[in-house]
Amino acid sequence: MKTTVEIPDALFRKAKATAALRGVRLKDLIVKGLELALEQPATPEPFRQTFPLVKGTSGRKLSNEDVREALESMDSEEAQAFAAHIRR
Repeated sequence: MKTTVEIPDALFRKAKATAALRGVRLKDLIVKGLELALEQPATPEPFRQTFPLVKGTSGRKLSNEDVREALESMDSEEAQAFAAHIRR
């Protein structure tokens, strides 16, 4: 099958030179590259935790926004004490 694919100029030149050094046609180098790429298993999406992540002392589940609001409402001394507690 024939198709048209846009390849960045620098990548095309490198592929063409590599094919020449290996004594193969550019087409064969591209086909082999696609075969190798398709043999690789798809990488799964990174795990992302759903919110809420934190339970408050009252048992209430806190969202990211709840935590942000609480931090913004603290004065600097409270914020420093909270940060020190989290780092432990």
